[in-house]
Amino acid sequence: MPPTAAPTPNPDPAPATASARASASAPAGRDVGGGFTLREVPLDGLSTGDLARWEALHAAQEGVANPFSAPIWVDAWYRRFVPRAKRHLLLVSHGDQLVGVAPLYEQRLHLARLAVARRLVPVGGGRTSALEIPPLLCAAGHGRAVTRAVVEQALTCDVAWSELSLSREQGWLNAHLAGGPGQPPVFQRHQQVRACVVLRLGDTWDETRSAFRRNVKESVRRARNRLAKDGRPWQILHRTGTDLDAAAVERLLALHGARSRDQQSASLHHDAYAAPADASFVRELLPRLGEAGQASLVELELGGEVVATQLVLHPPGGVYFHSSGFLPGVWELSPITALQVSTMERAITRGDRWANFSPGPNEAKLRWSERLTTFDDFAFGVATHATMARYTAFFLAKDVRQLRHERSWGLASASAAVRARPTRAVVTRP
Repeated sequence: MPPTAAPTPNPDPAPATASARASASAPAGRDVGGGFTLREVPLDGLSTGDLARWEALHAAQEGVANPFSAPIWVDAWYRRFVPRAKRHLLLVSHGDQLVGVAPLYEQRLHLARLAVARRLVPVGGGRTSALEIPPLLCAAGHGRAVTRAVVEQALTCDVAWSELSLSREQGWLNAHLAGGPGQPPVFQRHQQVRACVVLRLGDTWDETRSAFRRNVKESVRRARNRLAKDGRPWQILHRTGTDLDAAAVERLLALHGARSRDQQSASLHHDAYAAPADASFVRELLPRLGEAGQASLVELELGGEVVATQLVLHPPGGVYFHSSGFLPGVWELSPITALQVSTMERAITRGDRWANFSPGPNEAKLRWSERLTTFDDFAFGVATHATMARYTAFFLAKDVRQLRHERSWGLASASAAVRARPTRAVVTRP
């Protein structure tokens, strides 16, 4: 039986108030060399100044930005899934400038209900949830220094090993990041690559569309034509701010579940919100993101009924296509294509330059672009015999479970592709 992470109930449902943050005094930083200091701060101990600097650091991301490094995401994820005592929110500064934020937590791993190890992982890691890319937020030009400070701090924690997900700008985790003369040996392992399909947006939609391959242009044209020929009145609504309300979130959950049960497409989709904790998480989070202008629900209304929806996140300089859903009866109308096109048209008008189709390249995403942005997942820790044995046992079991999962989904997708394939007339000659 493979080891698992212990399930965690909602440990802290109430978000921190500004007054609580303002009244908390900031702890002294630890000098980590080169003019950099590191502080571990309780979530409720964030000062208003710290929070403002974090938000500014998130907004200053260059290139393809990570939407999940925003304080709202981290705050909600901590409070939903991590008890206070297990949170490790690290802030790295260079002089008076905040240059890095690493939200980590301790997770207890079990084998046959027996605790076998504790590891330190980024929020969003260690379990499946709506937070798809574990964040390590770094100021431009400071990625390696921030990574070094975080690694050194993680090695002082009482855990079997730690994990980080790094962008290429944040460096490759090397043994020289920790250890030295008189220091215990350190192990490291590159575990996986998280690849996101990204599309560079042009100055206009026509410019963007002109770079598409012929099959994509045809798909876009077909989506519009099929809606026009359907006969029912239709419109696409972009809900953000106060329009992204509880009712809109419930429609997302319902339509996403309906899509996961649909067998018409050659690509099957699991229900990301089937677990009650994950559904509760997005119910609490999405209206907050909408109010902050960091999320939209883009809906297709057909004949007065919302029949499809796409969750869109708004990181700095781009859009991020998250989960979606539709009623099975509208699959042939290509509703998600229509919603994504409408989203990109609006993004270009705002001056956005990137569309991120989320991790996991597949045929549906790669038709838009073959360009990838990647994040590398590493594990590291003090290389004792006990640690290495626990790490090896856990990840061998994890790899076996992943292979079984991919095999089952591969077989299901192949079966769905056969069912979705149009039948051909058979002509029998006399």
